[in-house]
Amino acid sequence: PTYLLDGFSRKIRDITLPIPQTTLSDKWQSIKIEHTLRSIVFECKNYVEANPLTNIEVYQLFEYINPNQHGTLGVILSRFGKKSLHNSANSALNKIFGLKLDYRIIILGDDDLLQMIDEYVEVGSCVNFLSRQIEASRSLPI
Repeated sequence: PTYLLDGFSRKIRDITLPIPQTTLSDKWQSIKIEHTLRSIVFECKNYVEANPLTNIEVYQLFEYINPNQHGTLGVILSRFGKKSLHNSANSALNKIFGLKLDYRIIILGDDDLLQMIDEYVEVGSCVNFLSRQIEASRSLPI
């Protein structure tokens, strides 16, 4: 959403997770460098399954991420993840990925978050989960 404050436009990001600018594990370091990460921007969509994510939500997040401010990786959190995408959302993701700018938008649902938590509990990190999600986002079409 965009809000006007005294004539200025202000975009509200649901969650912005800062990435430490110190040396991280090799895999985190690789993700951080590849996506020029200073933070990861998350958009949260609590939609019912009958109301799928559309190109509007995809482009909303795309507008928020950029290499000069946050980096080129964003995450949409929704109840049903990739299982509930409108064709227009798939089309938007394919257009963004087709730009060859290393922008990545990954979409995670409740089941994905449970897998990520399980992995964190089991091995003490979720970087492998995130890496797999980023890699899966490179496969077109979605």
